[in-house]
Amino acid sequence: MRSRSLVYGRRRAARRVDAGRFLPHPGWRHRVPEGVVVVRDQALALARLEELVDLELWRVDKRTAWTAMAKALIHGMSWETGLVAGVTRAHLAERAGVGLRTVTSLLAWAQDVGLVVCVETGATAEFLGTDTNRAPSYVLTVPRGWEPPAVAVLPEAPQDSAPGAPVDTTCDPPASCVEKRSPWRDRGLNRRHDQPRLEPWPVYDRTETRRDRARAVDTFLGRAGLGGRVVRWRAVAMLGPWFDAGWSVVGLLHAVDHHPDRPDDTRGDAARSARDPLRVLGHRLTPWRGRLADLPTTLAAVDGHVRRTRLAATGDRGVAGGHQAPRVAASPAVRAAARAEVSRVLTNARKRVGPSS
Repeated sequence: MRSRSLVYGRRRAARRVDAGRFLPHPGWRHRVPEGVVVVRDQALALARLEELVDLELWRVDKRTAWTAMAKALIHGMSWETGLVAGVTRAHLAERAGVGLRTVTSLLAWAQDVGLVVCVETGATAEFLGTDTNRAPSYVLTVPRGWEPPAVAVLPEAPQDSAPGAPVDTTCDPPASCVEKRSPWRDRGLNRRHDQPRLEPWPVYDRTETRRDRARAVDTFLGRAGLGGRVVRWRAVAMLGPWFDAGWSVVGLLHAVDHHPDRPDDTRGDAARSARDPLRVLGHRLTPWRGRLADLPTTLAAVDGHVRRTRLAATGDRGVAGGHQAPRVAASPAVRAAARAEVSRVLTNARKRVGPSS
């Protein structure tokens, strides 16, 4: 009975290959694991690919080749079903200029990180009894509930800059730009200081995964004033081993500004007027290799789970979430009551002590 089922399945697969429509097994959706969603939007799949590649410590040549192969695989996706059928390893190798073994390594990595799921394996023409081989069929997946990273949206052009509008020859900006927009609006100068500062990663927490390490690097770059000035994946590749060794964000900021043999001296701004800020950071961090014990104890990394558990027990939700809670100014009545209470406590203390001799 089993042999009959195998023969029937082989014949059915051969008919699908001879039809030339690159149709996989009808039940391919049952081979997608739970907890993931099949992607049918190429832009969404490319965003997921870029996020996963940023978490890897790859060289420039490997990053370029593997990204080219993955993009070629995504470009072969069907917008109706999300299937990638008929794309062979030779096609991917030709697009990136690499060997077939490199393509195999890429597909293995993509399946390990959950980007690609093989819903039907390949088969040779001899096995199927057809004229051509059967290429594997894949689908691109993302975790359920995953949201793509936010993309900055450019503001719409004002009406004064519409095509055909008269041009102002006085070299003055249009009135709409002067009246409706502030030159300091997007530069953080008008941000209230009592608002919490949201950061990708808490500055005192120890990293555990690659995603944590990437978020810690983003926080470090923001604190150091290097956001947008350096290549992110290079920063992750350089600073990732430091976070793996047990450093925190505040610890690295201290190491950049201080030398371990001269802890009381400040080394100045490392990013100002630097052509390659990452090279300067690497030079300043070199003396700190293997000297984590020389870091002040107040800047040592802590376990984020333990910290959040302790702070949640005290009811401080703002700090337990990893961000500084906003400060709320007390009303005049509350301040007057506090002063009266302090005065009462001091008066009682003086009475207990008695008159001074």
